[in-house]
Amino acid sequence: MTNNQGIFPNSWDRFSRTETANLPKEFTQIDYLAEQAERFIQESPEEPFILYIGFLEPHPPYTGPFNDFRSEIQVPLPANFNDLCGSERHPKNRLQAEYYRYFGGEAAEDFDLNTTKGWEDLIRRYHGMCHHVDQGVGRIIAALHKAGIYDNTTIVYTSDHGDQMGSHGILEKGVMFEESIKIPLIVKAPGQNKGSVITQPVSQIDLVPTLMEHLGKPVPDNLHGKILPHTNDGIDSESVVIEWNQQTGLETDPWVTRCVEAINPMADADRVREVWSDRIRTIIQPDGWKYSWSEKGWDELFNLKQDPNEFHNLASDEQHSELILNSKKIIKEWQKETSDPDAAKFKLIKT
Repeated sequence: MTNNQGIFPNSWDRFSRTETANLPKEFTQIDYLAEQAERFIQESPEEPFILYIGFLEPHPPYTGPFNDFRSEIQVPLPANFNDLCGSERHPKNRLQAEYYRYFGGEAAEDFDLNTTKGWEDLIRRYHGMCHHVDQGVGRIIAALHKAGIYDNTTIVYTSDHGDQMGSHGILEKGVMFEESIKIPLIVKAPGQNKGSVITQPVSQIDLVPTLMEHLGKPVPDNLHGKILPHTNDGIDSESVVIEWNQQTGLETDPWVTRCVEAINPMADADRVREVWSDRIRTIIQPDGWKYSWSEKGWDELFNLKQDPNEFHNLASDEQHSELILNSKKIIKEWQKETSDPDAAKFKLIKT
């Protein structure tokens, strides 16, 4: 851009994330990565290869060339938008919801998140970024077809996390709600011409052994994860464990000060640090039960089949005590298998 287009950053020697997000479409990161992937595929059709493309979007600052891709009526607010989580939930949920409504957050300073219109405009832009990514993926798939290697190529499409995007009044991630931890995962195997939807819980940990199988390689016994099923038939479903660990640097993080200002007098700085430093281990079971074990005792239990929007935390309901204990035992076994360094902080029996 600086050599051939006469486009220069506003300051320093590099473009900020906001500057790159507001560039014309042909100069965006998505189009650049798609173009480079096309070039690589065109130059390498005769040799086996692994190509990894990491699109940043959809991502703050939530803007791009397709901001008007959706109309306002096409992006209704989430069903759990007004569920700001009361005292029976993990306090981090309410902390984040109040923070974003007060500030908009550094991620979304262009939006007034105290209004439904601010959220609607934000969600519309998010959809536009997803559409832009779809275009980039489409270019890469078209290049594989053009090179004549689509049929014998394994394609994996996934993400590192989700985005609350207004669910429970929260933006971004950092909580154990489905909108944050449930991600896209599509695998196209060589020669596959018909798709199937796998309904059981699976994890990205399972991708490496699955890809090794697709490549015809033996899967080492000590490799974590299992080969992903091709169908739902005859498969013994297993639970999936997800972890959230203590956030560091909170003693000097300006976010703490802003968070206190946003929700004062709900919490002081020490309380914010305590809440944000909590470690959590979440288990999602094939029957739809989801249990989040908090190191500090702010547990959550949801029945995703009956309550997919996670309105009702059942962790304090005595009738589910056995379910919770069994969930903890599975998590403890997972901690042993994975050498979880924080395993000792999670105790089966409260003292």
